[in-house]
Amino acid sequence: MAIDKAGKPARTKPPAPGPGKQAKKFAEDAGISHLLQLSQAITNAKDQTLSKRIEHTKQKAHEQQLKKQSLAQRKKDKQSTQSSDTKAKSKAEIKAALKSSKREKAKARKEARKQRAAEAKQSPTAPNKTENKTRKSVSFALA
Repeated sequence: MAIDKAGKPARTKPPAPGPGKQAKKFAEDAGISHLLQLSQAITNAKDQTLSKRIEHTKQKAHEQQLKKQSLAQRKKDKQSTQSSDTKAKSKAEIKAALKSSKREKAKARKEARKQRAAEAKQSPTAPNKTENKTRKSVSFALA
C-alpha cells in the first residue's frame, strides 16, 4: 500500500462528498456517447475552419485568374487599336526610312546613266563627247 506524506495509508477511493457538496461529474461517468459527441463537435469545428480557409484560397485564386485575364484582354485590345501608323516613329525608324529612300534614288540615277550610255552607243548621230573643247578663259586682270 502507498503511504502519503503524513504517514497514513493513501486512500484509493475518493472521499464521499460532504452534506452540501455535489459529486464531481467527469466525462468518463457520462459514458462513451458523451465522449463521441465532444470529439465530433471538435472535429466539426476544425473541419469548418479548414473548409472556410480552402474556400477563401480558392476564391482568391479565381479572382487573381480573372484579373490576369482582364489585363491580358485589355493589353490585346490596346495593341489592336494602336496601329504602327498612329504611334510616333522612333529615331532609328526614321533613319532607316531615309537610308532606303537614298538607296532608291541612287539606283534610279544609275539606271538613267546606263540608259543614256546605251542610247549614245546606238545612235551614231549623237555628238561625241570624247572630244575636248577648248574653253575660253576670262581674265580679270587690271589694265
